Amino acid sequence: MGAGCVPVVFRGGGPLEIVEEGRTGYFFSSVKELLAATCSTPASCARIRPRRWSGAGRVAAAQRFSDTAFAERLTALAVNGL
Repeated sequence: MGAGCVPVVFRGGGPLEIVEEGRTGYFFSSVKELLAATCSTPASCARIRPRRWSGAGRVAAAQRFSDTAFAERLTALAVNGL
């Protein structure tokens, strides 16, 4: 995400907490949806890679998963518990 790659992830488990549909990535639930969401032609790539990917959405995703953010969350868990 931080490098500008568009995540296309299964609609379940951890990705539901990480990816924001249409803002920081896309979900799929079936093979048909996965094929529709991936780049089979340059036109489909343009459709799933909006201009905003080069801006705030990408930066926010990268910061959310930075080493500093991880250390802060881990420290909070150690101090405050689950």
